[in-house]
Amino acid sequence: MNTLTITKRLWILICCAVVALLAVGFVGINAAHIAQDGIRNIREDSLVGISLLAAINNNYQRIRVNAYAHAASVNETEMAGIEQRILEFENTIKADFKRYEATLNSAEDRAMLEADRKGITNYLELFRAKVQPISRKGDTPASLALLRNELRPVAQAATDAIDKHIAYNDKSANDYAAKVTEAVSRATQIAIVAILAAATAIGLIAVLCWSCTVGLMRAVAEPLGAVGGAACLYTMAAICIAAARGRKGWRELARWRSMHPAYLWGCGLLFVVYEICLSVAVGLAHDRNQAMEIGLINYLWPSLTIVLAVLCGQQAARWWLWPGVLICLWGLARVLGGDSFSLPVMWSHVLGNPLAYGMGFAAALLWPTYSLLARRFGSGFNAVGLFVTWTAIALWLKWLMLGESQPMLWSWLTAGQVLLVGALTALGYSCWEHGIQHGKLALLAAASYFTPVLSALMASALLQVLPGWSFWQGVALVTLGSLVCWWATRTPAPV
Repeated sequence: MNTLTITKRLWILICCAVVALLAVGFVGINAAHIAQDGIRNIREDSLVGISLLAAINNNYQRIRVNAYAHAASVNETEMAGIEQRILEFENTIKADFKRYEATLNSAEDRAMLEADRKGITNYLELFRAKVQPISRKGDTPASLALLRNELRPVAQAATDAIDKHIAYNDKSANDYAAKVTEAVSRATQIAIVAILAAATAIGLIAVLCWSCTVGLMRAVAEPLGAVGGAACLYTMAAICIAAARGRKGWRELARWRSMHPAYLWGCGLLFVVYEICLSVAVGLAHDRNQAMEIGLINYLWPSLTIVLAVLCGQQAARWWLWPGVLICLWGLARVLGGDSFSLPVMWSHVLGNPLAYGMGFAAALLWPTYSLLARRFGSGFNAVGLFVTWTAIALWLKWLMLGESQPMLWSWLTAGQVLLVGALTALGYSCWEHGIQHGKLALLAAASYFTPVLSALMASALLQVLPGWSFWQGVALVTLGSLVCWWATRTPAPV
């Protein structure tokens, strides 16, 4: 019942995370829509409006120039041509006014358009009513006087109205641009948060994947044998990783000569030995309780990684690192010593299956060593797919050379479990790589220290085993000690 309750809580947590990501996505989409609307308003309203008003003003000024030319002319034919040009300019202006009406977006904009139209109309009416007849009679001085005195204020009023309207459209464009800039900035921030959250969530998936492997390894080892089951698991994992990485993975492996020998061969050997030790140790466990104990031993690696990093000078730490290590060891002792916390009981656990427990301890030391060497000599390369392939080959060679008394008993359930472990292994490594490169590394590091708890819960559910109270005390202590070790590295140690 407790396991079921915890499982439900885990699902609730996952669902909450999904909802949070969807909410972030919704806000981002909304901001993107605001930006899109703003850009459309600038393009379809303000910029078009400014362009049309500029054309209207240009043609209006041509009308004024031709009005002066008409007043100065004494040739009837020339006057008729000028009047025809003025009419053409007027018709063009009317067409532009009609086109502008399609872009109107406010009452203020419409009022300004009417002011523009009225100003130009007033000028043309006065010109045709007063200036044109006098100019036709050949009275040039009187015509020019009318243009300079009576029509000039009217002409200037029309020009001012158009200039005011252009300024209005310019301000609208700037306002839209400011909204677009704000929306784009908000969308960018949200996108960064979403990407970071998604990458971190992807990295956390790796922790969940690894938490399932101990229980599934044991479930596969029971029908297929310790070595044969492990060989099948890593073969499937290699296939899944190759499929997941695709051509990118092959192109990277083709550059193997560029890899540091310490990474390619040293880390490769450590990876192979680690995976063999872990999988075979879980398979050699006498029962499922031992498998869970060995799994917990393996998950000493987060704290041991920090210890080795400090000893190798790659990491500074505060003094409370060492109490954190002692708490981890205390937790392990609680797991192995039972409710009585007896050293003889603890020792009897180890002596009862020294090979399995020894390989479990070896795995707990090998993975930190691999991690530190990969960090030191990896240079950005990712050869995990190659290392997993080597692990599968080594396990098959061991299975063929040494043989195994237990025959492989295949079933649809076993095949499904092999496929699931392979997929989880591939997914775990792929997600972890993505998370540490693009996500929030501090959160991922902290989450990895909860792997013992998750692994114990998953193994208990998958293997249908409910360990005693001392086991869960040990799990809690190992997790607490790992967190203390991690906290000791949050700030550099004083020099």
